[in-house]
Amino acid sequence: MLFTRRLTLLASMAMIALLPSCSLFQKILANAQPEFKINAFTVKDLSLESITFHIDAELLNHLPVPLPQSLLKLDVKINDQPLTKMQSGPISVKAGASTPVPLDLTLKYADLYRIVRSMSLVESFKVGFQGAADFPVTLPGMPEKISVPFNVEKTVPSFLPDVTIDSVQIRRPDLSSLVSSVFKDEIPLGMDVDLTVNNRGGAKFNFDQMGYTMMLGGSRVFEGKTTSAEAGPDGKSSKIRISTDVPLKESVKAILPLLKGSAINYELKGTAAFKFAGVDLSELKLPLNKTGSIGF
Repeated sequence: MLFTRRLTLLASMAMIALLPSCSLFQKILANAQPEFKINAFTVKDLSLESITFHIDAELLNHLPVPLPQSLLKLDVKINDQPLTKMQSGPISVKAGASTPVPLDLTLKYADLYRIVRSMSLVESFKVGFQGAADFPVTLPGMPEKISVPFNVEKTVPSFLPDVTIDSVQIRRPDLSSLVSSVFKDEIPLGMDVDLTVNNRGGAKFNFDQMGYTMMLGGSRVFEGKTTSAEAGPDGKSSKIRISTDVPLKESVKAILPLLKGSAINYELKGTAAFKFAGVDLSELKLPLNKTGSIGF
C-alpha cells in the first residue's frame, strides 16, 4: 500500500516535471481547480438566545496530486459588515478525491444587535462566509500554494422567538372511567396546553407543526404532534394548542397526587417548526422545554 502511494506521487511529479512551461501548467490548473461544494446551509439549533448555522460542505480536488493539511479561514459578515472570524479543523485531500468540511457557527442575538440594531423592524438579514484555504505545494512546476476560495451568502429571517405557556390543564376522568382504569392499569386523562410564540424580530411566520412530549411527576404520559394554531393579526405571533383525549398507560402511583387534588410537576418538551417567505432559510425549528406545576 505504501509502495503504491509513493509510486503514484512519483508519477505525478514526473508528469509535472515534463510540462514544457509554467504557463501551460497554469492552464491545466485553471481547468482542474480544486473547489468547495456547498451541499446544504441550515440552522442546526435555534434557542431563545442564539442561532447556530451549519454548512455541509466538501472539498473537491480535481488535481492529480494531493493537497496537504491546511485550514479554511473565514470572515463572517452580517449585511456585508464584518462580525467575527472562524476557521475549520485541519483538512487535506488525496489526488482526485474529496473530503467533507462541516462548519458550525453559533451567533448570539446580542452580537447581531451590534450590526442589525433594529431587528424588530427588518424582516431578514444576510449572513455571509468568505475566505479561502491555502494549501502549500512543494512540487516542481507548481505555484507555492493553491488557494481554494469559499463564499456563501444566505438571507435569514429576523426571528427572535419568545415562548410563553398560557395554560396547562389536565382533565379529570369521570368516576366510571376511573374505576375501570384500576383493573386495566390505564388512566383516561385529557390534556390541554396553550402556548404563545411571539417574534421580537420583524419577520412574519406561519406555524407548521410541533412534536411534543409531556412529563408528569417524572413519568412520560403524553406525546404526539399538533398542527393546531391561531396566527396573530400582525403575522408575528401564533397561539399553539395541544389537546389530547387519548387514554395512555401510566401507573396510578405516578399521578396519584393529581387524583387526590394535589399539584404535580410537569415538563413539556418539543420542537416547533415555522415557515417564512422570501428568504433562503425558509424553515426554522425551535426546541422547547417548559416546566411548571399543575393540578385539576
